[in-house]
Amino acid sequence: MEKVKNQSLYAEESCEQKTHQYKNVIRFLWSGNTLLHEWEVGEEGKRKLRERAGEKADYLLKIEDKADQKARAEAEKGSEPPNGLITWVFQGDFIPRAKLTEEDTYSIISDYLGTPVEAYDEEGKKVWERELDIYGRVKDGLKDKYGRSTVFVGEDGFIPFRYQGQYHDLSSGLYYNHFRYYDPEIGQYTQQDPIGLYGNNPTSYGYVHNPNSWIDPFGLHEILKDIDIVVRGGQCSSASFINGSGVVQDALGKLSGISTQASSGAGLAELAQVYQHNQVGVATVGAIEKAGGTITLDGKLNSTNGTMMANHATVDGLTAQQAEDLFTPTQKNPVPKELRGC
Repeated sequence: MEKVKNQSLYAEESCEQKTHQYKNVIRFLWSGNTLLHEWEVGEEGKRKLRERAGEKADYLLKIEDKADQKARAEAEKGSEPPNGLITWVFQGDFIPRAKLTEEDTYSIISDYLGTPVEAYDEEGKKVWERELDIYGRVKDGLKDKYGRSTVFVGEDGFIPFRYQGQYHDLSSGLYYNHFRYYDPEIGQYTQQDPIGLYGNNPTSYGYVHNPNSWIDPFGLHEILKDIDIVVRGGQCSSASFINGSGVVQDALGKLSGISTQASSGAGLAELAQVYQHNQVGVATVGAIEKAGGTITLDGKLNSTNGTMMANHATVDGLTAQQAEDLFTPTQKNPVPKELRGC
């Protein structure tokens, strides 16, 4: 996204055809998904800091032309950096660790999901804090230990990163998410999923169903085939699914957090070994996905001493009745009793 004078323009290139001509542009220098630097290029090609109403503009433009490649090379040689240079520090992931400016260095504190929540200057003073709701919206404020409302510290755009991979564009209020923009006000993307229905999401504009487990930045998660089986211990009645530990039911009756066992190419005996039950329910990956469910391989340890890694998988997106229909009738646990459990 770019801003030319007082108008925000979205530009695309198709078959190398330019759609707009620009004068003043905010440039962002990226390395993969890592934002390295940002500065403004004026009409005459001069680089300068752009400020508006006391805040820096946040616009995204991936640098690909020769002039910007030259600027990257000059920066690597140690030449004088552009005015207003901001450098974001990452450590091999998508979590920002620090913000470096000409005036100061700021440490960034993130929560367990990698979402920035606080920032501190070199003297240890808190200069920024935010908290997001489940849709990624910035909350109005926090509650102290006495339940009193408190005001957030710092401007929204001081740290523009939200959930992992999201960059807050203050001019539009949307979150840039590499291939598309996310609207935190409605909890939906503004463009369709680029992989379409292959994402197993019934709405191509929807956000990931479970952001706590649906994250695979290095692409290392095992992929299940339609014929692979998913195993659940016990009688597998609808009530047992609803009352399962950690299971949550939404307003539409869909369940999240159903604990099962699954692994690519694994047989019933291997997957049923962790269960003490005499009966186990078995469903195929293809049948679960056809019913609108999803399977996440999360590989939890199934024993406190960690001696046995279970093939744990979480099933989401099914109603209790759908789950019962898929996993019944149950089968006899083929594992001898003395070999069952962890």
